[in-house]
Amino acid sequence: MRSSIFLSTVFALVFIAGCEPAEPAVPVERDEMRAYLDEHPEMVISDEELNKQPVGRADDMDQ
Repeated sequence: MRSSIFLSTVFALVFIAGCEPAEPAVPVERDEMRAYLDEHPEMVISDEELNKQPVGRADDMDQ
């Protein structure tokens, strides 16, 4: 009985802790996105550069 109560309590705490809203890894507000891109210019790619890349070769882009 005692272990059952303990396990129920632990399960409840884990469940509650797992339900916290996750912070996005990337900014979602327009101003935050602009500031992020200003700090990381290597992330900015022009439409011309994007269109030059072959379709379906996303894995090659990671190298």
